[in-house]
Amino acid sequence: MKIFLASNGKLEYSFPVMRNYQVIVGNVGKVYDGSNEFVACQTYDEYVILSEQAAGRASGEDVTLILGDKIVREHVGFNNSNE
Repeated sequence: MKIFLASNGKLEYSFPVMRNYQVIVGNVGKVYDGSNEFVACQTYDEYVILSEQAAGRASGEDVTLILGDKIVREHVGFNNSNE
């Protein structure tokens, strides 16, 4: 938190914006929700590998990494590809 004197002579407060990452996996749901970019990317990469396998709950599922309200990375699993 930053405290500063505004032009009107009053104290103003400024709070840092938290970066919120989410990793969503098809039928599994939200597997990460937090502010650590490294952990979010690591979780995303791990679930992409699981999605590409032939068996398991995440097999063939989409994996999406979201920062705030924007998609940062997206893997389309073979269950949802149009090939």
